[in-house]
Amino acid sequence: MGAACEFQKIADSLKYLLSQPLWPPLNDTPVILHASPSAKQAQIDALQAGIAEVDATVAAISSMMEMLSEVRTSLEPRKIRLKTALNPISGIPNEILVSIFRFAVASEGDDGWYTTLGVSQVCSRWRAVALSCSILWSSLCVPRASQTRH
Repeated sequence: MGAACEFQKIADSLKYLLSQPLWPPLNDTPVILHASPSAKQAQIDALQAGIAEVDATVAAISSMMEMLSEVRTSLEPRKIRLKTALNPISGIPNEILVSIFRFAVASEGDDGWYTTLGVSQVCSRWRAVALSCSILWSSLCVPRASQTRH
């Protein structure tokens, strides 16, 4: 829940920043050609203050983007774990998986070695189950040498 609360704070701050008017209003900034140097300096100072305010807003938005990226990064593994848990095969007990693996290897005959390797590479759980079942690894298949000679 902490991530959702933090996200809401960021979203509220971003909405506030984006609702603020552009400062100074571009169409209200007169060009002072024949004004005194102090009036020109005052306008420059006002524009500089506006630029600083825009820079601060950009920095705040950048910071929010970084925080949102971190929130997203922390949510992604949770999503993956939940999707995995929803998969029906995840509910099969390890003992049943071992029986399925043994049947698959036995039905392949001499090529059972490839089946054993295949099931051990599906996911970390299947790898752990396959490696814990010694009967899957108890046979050795040595291919015959070719009868033709060159």
